[in-house]
Amino acid sequence: VVIGSLLAAAASNVKQLIPTDRKLPITTVLEGLMEQRTGDKIAESFEYLDPKVQPGAKGPRLRSPFKQALVFVVGGGNFVEAQSLQDWAGKTGRHVVYGATDFVSPVGFMEELAELGRPGRGG
Repeated sequence: VVIGSLLAAAASNVKQLIPTDRKLPITTVLEGLMEQRTGDKIAESFEYLDPKVQPGAKGPRLRSPFKQALVFVVGGGNFVEAQSLQDWAGKTGRHVVYGATDFVSPVGFMEELAELGRPGRGG
């Protein structure tokens, strides 16, 4: 009985750590960019490059939604962001590829933190 209640409590705590259907910032930004809504502050704040327009020329901004995206994070990427983007892509019928300069597993992240915490290594 005690073990069962401990497992139930642990499962409840783990559920609080796992993101629900709320969108992460990276998903919100990608959605704004892919939807191309007029007046969307997120989409308007990013540089728009069209390979069909001559270099240096300002062509009209495409307003139809995009179906594919490549998301690349300079720095640490993580599984939560990747899964959030894949879930969103699946719900909207889009294709998203996610990458990062450093994609660390949870175990690898903990090892990096332990290394930083050692005396003489930044801790």
